[in-house]
Amino acid sequence: MNVNLVNSAAGVINAALAQNRTAAGIALALDSAQLLMTPETAAELTRLQERVAELEAREELVAKFVAGRAGYIVSIRNCHPDNSHDYDRWQGHAESRRQLSELLGLPVGWPSKDGER
Repeated sequence: MNVNLVNSAAGVINAALAQNRTAAGIALALDSAQLLMTPETAAELTRLQERVAELEAREELVAKFVAGRAGYIVSIRNCHPDNSHDYDRWQGHAESRRQLSELLGLPVGWPSKDGER
């Protein structure tokens, strides 16, 4: 017997009884407190919550990466016509960021009016 779970369940049941809840209401309160899960389900929920947090942390990195397109556009516009190597490289960087932005539904980065990044 897990004493902590029993105490948690007792607290939820006591609070539900104080609110004059029915048996179904008490069961809903226990479910809301996640006390009706099997250990396997609880472990899976924890794993999924950790994965969501990891993906949310990556979101900022992706947004920063695609926003960098504006700097490449400025470099392309300022590139000397004889410098085809840099032009092609910058074009590739800008295009990859545009495609990723569109795929993810993010705004496509453009330079500001004064040409700064």
